[in-house]
Amino acid sequence: MESKQAVQAKAAEITAKAKTGEEKVLLLVDFCKTAIKNSQTEAVSAEERLEADKNKIPEDTLVQGIGTVEDIRFLFVALATAGIRCPPRRIALPAERAFRSAFHGPVFSHRARSGC
Repeated sequence: MESKQAVQAKAAEITAKAKTGEEKVLLLVDFCKTAIKNSQTEAVSAEERLEADKNKIPEDTLVQGIGTVEDIRFLFVALATAGIRCPPRRIALPAERAFRSAFHGPVFSHRARSGC
């Protein structure tokens, strides 16, 4: 549980000055690009690669400061999840719209109006 709190605290620290969700995302991307080393580059020593191989969860990547591309992506998602609060939205997918239109008619019209 402590490690999850570390990600939440880091996300809050990184995004503290941002005013919009977009600014928060850009700050988190910048952090992941500049503060976390990619272990799959030549700029990383063999010892650092071995340490990066120990990463199991995003919190490990945060603490180590190094990880594979996938580790860094997972860390970004963890930071974004912890640092960006958005109101939930319902998104209608194209298939859902097609499904609704197939059942559009007098019998089903109450469902179309109610948004179910």
